[in-house]
Amino acid sequence: MISFLGRFDVRAQIALFALLAVYFMVWPVWRAGFPIEIAQNEGWNAYHADAAMGAAALYPPTDTLIVNNYPPLSFYVVGALAKMTGVDALYVGRAMSLLAVIALGGLIAKVIAQLGGGLAGAAVGGIWFVAVMARSFTRFVGMNDPQLVGHALMVAALAWFLARDARGKSAVPPFLAMAAVGFYKHNIVAVPVTALLVQPGGGYAVEVVGAGVSNRLVGVSLGLFDDAEGLVQVTGSGLAAGQKVVVAST
Repeated sequence: MISFLGRFDVRAQIALFALLAVYFMVWPVWRAGFPIEIAQNEGWNAYHADAAMGAAALYPPTDTLIVNNYPPLSFYVVGALAKMTGVDALYVGRAMSLLAVIALGGLIAKVIAQLGGGLAGAAVGGIWFVAVMARSFTRFVGMNDPQLVGHALMVAALAWFLARDARGKSAVPPFLAMAAVGFYKHNIVAVPVTALLVQPGGGYAVEVVGAGVSNRLVGVSLGLFDDAEGLVQVTGSGLAAGQKVVVAST
């Protein structure tokens, strides 16, 4: 009897988490069809998806007012899907972002189970991710940007690696898949929030410590914030994991 109640309690808690995740996902799903900007780079991504299908140069000349510092694969995928379905690239990108959140929840659960976390732990981990993202990171969930799709592809490659490793098979194929994902969304680097510098004309930069030479400023785009650790994800040309950045003293 006690064992039955214990299993019921776990299932009830998981069901509650699932209901919360569904509830928090209502807003991102509901707003996805509206022609209202969710984030400032949505139109930029849609423009380059159309450009990848021949509407314009995917990587414009340097003397134009439009720049593209993203890898090409996401634009070709979104542009091709938009062309096949007749749906605007903006809404295709939003739909893919929503699906990526769900996929990430499932993949996180799979990885937890692969690492020995148990079915209950896997379910809680995956559902909790979806709930937190949909509640606290609505700027990214359902936004036309390759960020979350890139994360989903990378975690899928991780799950593939763990599955092959458990069977004693080569890690080369999943590692190649991880490298290929880099052509969908470029590398993400986390830096302390206090390392961000506001640029005079708008935007942000970080001061990268030079190796035997003077430091240099690198313009960055911001990603997810980790308030608990005081970190923010940044992307920028010339940034790489392991580089040192100058942090403001407190």
